[in-house]
Amino acid sequence: MASFVEWRAKSMQGSTGINDGEMVLAFGDFNDAQFLDVMTFASDQQTLSVYLAST
Repeated sequence: MASFVEWRAKSMQGSTGINDGEMVLAFGDFNDAQFLDVMTFASDQQTLSVYLAST
């Protein structure tokens, strides 16, 4: 059974720009915009990305 984070990451791929091979590390409001943002770790194991939600 997939964890919530794995399920959420798979459901977000494509429509949000999260690439295959990226692992979701955290969800949070990183820019205080009152929207849920996503932090990922790339498969190269050297790149962190933050995807900021927008309307």
